[in-house]
Amino acid sequence: AMNDPVLLRADTPHGVTTLTLNRPAARNALSIELMGAVMQALDEIRDDRAVRVVVIAGAGPAFCAGHDLREMRANNHPDFIRLTFESCAQMMQ
Repeated sequence: AMNDPVLLRADTPHGVTTLTLNRPAARNALSIELMGAVMQALDEIRDDRAVRVVVIAGAGPAFCAGHDLREMRANNHPDFIRLTFESCAQMMQ
């Protein structure tokens, strides 16, 4: 649904954390919101000594379609495009 979180986190007692990209209707395309949520979760995990393994999964039939081209077309401004690519580069690192 519209108000579902874009990223889900599940932790096991054995130190395995699963982050699930949760935009199945958009094939989990990387919107600014989703990339921000992934970065925030990874920041929290980095400092969490209980987490030993991180699994990144995708809800629905696709893992991740890549950039959210619909969002990029709707905000077709050089500053937004730059923000999108900078966010992606930061998230990947």
